[in-house]
Amino acid sequence: MIKLYIIVRTDMASMNAGRVAAQCSHASNYFVKMARETIDYLEDPSDQFTKNFIEWENETDQGYGTVIVLDGGSKANIERLMDTMERDYLVGEVIDPEYPIQDGYVVHILKDVFTCAFAFQIGDQDVGALRGLELYGKD
Repeated sequence: MIKLYIIVRTDMASMNAGRVAAQCSHASNYFVKMARETIDYLEDPSDQFTKNFIEWENETDQGYGTVIVLDGGSKANIERLMDTMERDYLVGEVIDPEYPIQDGYVVHILKDVFTCAFAFQIGDQDVGALRGLELYGKD
């Protein structure tokens, strides 16, 4: 079964459940955009990535497949992990262009905050790079 993995930063107190849901939505949308651009670039409907994406997309009648959300810990940890996966997965980092932080009655807007990443299997074998991560929210 082909899966889309979303790896969430959990080292920021501001990343509550609502924000995680929103950032995961951003990651899914970004993944689909990158996947379609990759398929257009490859122009080969028989390559393994295209087959994996079509299988994932057709898993449901609504056009999406299995998504697993993982606890990635810190930004540095996620970036290190993504660097090791670039050959076997389509990976992407989600950068929120305006990330509001409330401090009492004052709202600060942080620019370009790394919130999560995604990884989607390119080849026909899962390399298992994500096996050490826990599911998000698992206590």
